[in-house]
Amino acid sequence: MAKHHTPKALIDAVKAIELPHLDWDSDKKELIETTRPIVAFVGEDGVLHVSAENGDGAADYHGELVRERRDENGEIVNAFGICEELHRVARAHGFYWEWDDPGSISAWKV
Repeated sequence: MAKHHTPKALIDAVKAIELPHLDWDSDKKELIETTRPIVAFVGEDGVLHVSAENGDGAADYHGELVRERRDENGEIVNAFGICEELHRVARAHGFYWEWDDPGSISAWKV
């Protein structure tokens, strides 16, 4: 795998993303809307990786075959199994996402 340096601005932007999530409130006995941060890390290879095993909606390997999924307003929310917010942030920094394996994606320079 080729080594490259992931810009700090991209790392910070990805780590700042919080995705919508439903949590169970035991006291109220109901689901509540919350957010969850994306699990992202820079590997020894200098590449930014995002976990697809956290249940946060950032990436879903089994959704990889779906070109895009839209919400009720027609907005793209997921393309190739990766949430649109990650795609937007990567594009803004001149990067794109590639599947490493079913458990993670990584950012690569366009």
